[in-house]
Amino acid sequence: MASPNHMLIDGDILLYQTTQSCLNEADWGDTYITCWLDLGELKYLVSVIINRWMETLDAESYTICLSDYERNFRKELDPSYKEQRDGSSKPIGYDRAHVWIQGEHPCKKLAGLEADDVMGILATNGDFVEPIIISDDKDMRQIPGRLYIPRRRELLPISREDGIRYHFHQTLTGDRVDNYFGCPGIGEVRAAKALDGADLGDAWGTVVHLYEKAKLTEADAIHQARLAKILQAEDFNVETGEPILWQPNVSSAARRTTTAPASDRTVAVVKRSDSPTKTTTSRKSRTGTKQSTTSSSSTPTMLSTGKLLR
Repeated sequence: MASPNHMLIDGDILLYQTTQSCLNEADWGDTYITCWLDLGELKYLVSVIINRWMETLDAESYTICLSDYERNFRKELDPSYKEQRDGSSKPIGYDRAHVWIQGEHPCKKLAGLEADDVMGILATNGDFVEPIIISDDKDMRQIPGRLYIPRRRELLPISREDGIRYHFHQTLTGDRVDNYFGCPGIGEVRAAKALDGADLGDAWGTVVHLYEKAKLTEADAIHQARLAKILQAEDFNVETGEPILWQPNVSSAARRTTTAPASDRTVAVVKRSDSPTKTTTSRKSRTGTKQSTTSSSSTPTMLSTGKLLR
């Protein structure tokens, strides 16, 4: 069994931020401006960030959760889901980094699911002791347990009731970044006013009432709720590998709750390294000439499996 405080890391955000940070640009005059990713710097930075979180949260193990970019079940429900982001929002080198991290770190990816869903399932299937989700994505407020928000350096406890209420909140407001729009005319303030403190037994009725006031139907509300819902263990059929679509007023006892088997690479127990040392390297400047810059290189951290965490 994994140690307490097992970290479930949003790998999509981790890779996006680190690849962006490690991009370099050179202006070669009137002909070319080139941009490249420093893979060595990326590998080092990922190691530093994970070790920092482990120290902050007193954790000894982690799983990096990744999205399946070949298939997304929400796009099958609604082809317009995230369509404005297809192929246009990844930094240079992101796909290469996505392949690299799966070979060097303990990762989990499930067919047709996003990283958010993988974190939600692993956080609620009982495989880990007091897991902590690590993500800046507000959608993870739907998952009961603990959420660490790196941007704020804040650890939030989330109750089951809080998670359900936030799901309904997202059903009302939608998410323009993901290209689903919720209930027309309902923003953050009106959604909070309608749901905060409301009895959960009446909350779905409140959601449907607001959709009907907007001249839509309960079917429209259910469609938006399914796009907004971050999957938990009870929302995933491990026998078929398919999500169980959300339905209102269905108890969890009536759903398929078989626990997913842990992957061989789901858990790593890590011995923390000493503080990284600094070395001086040479890098192209923005004018195309070389300049001396200080970059980070580390004493590699050793995984319990004998692999090096770089």
